[in-house]
Amino acid sequence: KGVMHGEFKEFYSNGKIKVKGYYENNLMIKRWYYFYDNGIVQAEGKYYKKAGHVKPFSINFSDSSCSTENFLPPFEFASEYEQLKKGVWKFYDCKGVLRKKIRF
Repeated sequence: KGVMHGEFKEFYSNGKIKVKGYYENNLMIKRWYYFYDNGIVQAEGKYYKKAGHVKPFSINFSDSSCSTENFLPPFEFASEYEQLKKGVWKFYDCKGVLRKKIRF
């Protein structure tokens, strides 16, 4: 019926999961997870059940195999609503090392 409702998953072309979470009447609910194409978690956090604007943020990290250019901030993914992030979001490098926590 044109309404996002229930479990949501998006995949990379290699078959690994890219994004997973839940919708309720087009709103992102519960915890959402964003993954690198190697299957390691990129970011995780929850959303408020209301529309709003995304808080600006900056994440900078780099080593021989992980860099900011490999990191795709998970705020490109949204339903027709831009939702506010809720609580602490965690951001990981491509090796799975926690690099930053941001409270929204």
